[in-house]
Amino acid sequence: MLFYLPFMCLWGGCFGIIALVICLVRRKPKADTIYAVLFAAYLGALIDFSLISGGTLSERRVQLVPFVTLFLNLSNGRVYYLKTMLVELAKFAPLGIFLGIKKNDAKKILLIGASASLLIEICQLITMHGVCDIDDVMLNIAGTAIGLLLLRKEYKKQ
Repeated sequence: MLFYLPFMCLWGGCFGIIALVICLVRRKPKADTIYAVLFAAYLGALIDFSLISGGTLSERRVQLVPFVTLFLNLSNGRVYYLKTMLVELAKFAPLGIFLGIKKNDAKKILLIGASASLLIEICQLITMHGVCDIDDVMLNIAGTAIGLLLLRKEYKKQ
């Protein structure tokens, strides 16, 4: 996974620079510019991590029954799958934070997270890059919710 970090930074940086140029041309306030650059960099890294870095499969694989992948991997002693689950949660938590900063409606934020996750899974199916798995969608939605909850908890402290 560390091997892909430079590529994620490259794509994130490219998206961030594009957002910076757009904000400068439109003369956005400093806070909006920083938000746009960070959000664009996150989206670039997310796209790279989910769709570009790594290898492709030799066949299309789809898993539409929830928790099958989880049970199969854990019952076969593949504990590394827990790490994969944490990665799925963690890669969408920033989405909940970014959207929570600009929007207050939790239902819309979770719907956007679900839509983004479904789009990624469909792209993985089409490009044969990764497995199209319903567990990933559920974990990504949960990650979006976790990010939103962390943001709201931090706002309550202030």
